[in-house]
Formats: sequence, C-alpha cells, structure tokens
Amino acid sequence: MGCGKKIVLFGAGQYGIKALERFGRDAVECFVDNSASKQGTFLEGKPVRGIRDIMPQIAGYHIVIATSYSPSVEKQLRGLGVTDYEIFEGEV
Repeated sequence: MGCGKKIVLFGAGQYGIKALERFGRDAVECFVDNSASKQGTFLEGKPVRGIRDIMPQIAGYHIVIATSYSPSVEKQLRGLGVTDYEIFEGEV
C-alpha cells in the first residue's frame, strides 16, 4: 500500500464493511460505489461517493476493491488510469 495514503473502499456493501473492520476506521477516507442510490449516503459513518467524485484527489488514495464485482471494478479503474489498488480478499 502507498505510504501515507488514505484508503478508499470501492464497494459499499458487506465486503466494504469487512474491509473497514480490517483496515480500521481511521485509515479509511470513504467508500466508493457505482450504485447511484448509495452515493451521497453514509455507511458505518463514512461517506459513500462515486468514483468520479474522488478522481481529482486520486493520487492521494489507495483503492481497495471490496466487492464481489471485483473483475468489473478492476477493469473500470484501469480504464480510468488508476493503478494504485488492491483486491480485498476477506470473507463475508
């Protein structure tokens, strides 16, 4: 993981909550989710945003893909030029 970077959890669902528990609330900046109905809400006290909302600050974030849709999210991130990410391997 990038040194000193805040974590953004891509996936505001069960996997995202598990990842939040693993990485710790203080290390996580926010959740990102492709669901428009989740964007603008809060999950476990953290804001849920769209990927385009965080793109201006993306260099300061390390993305953790925390969803069962990780292959499509990984493709989405690569398409946006994002390379600083990992896939959360937790169990739900």
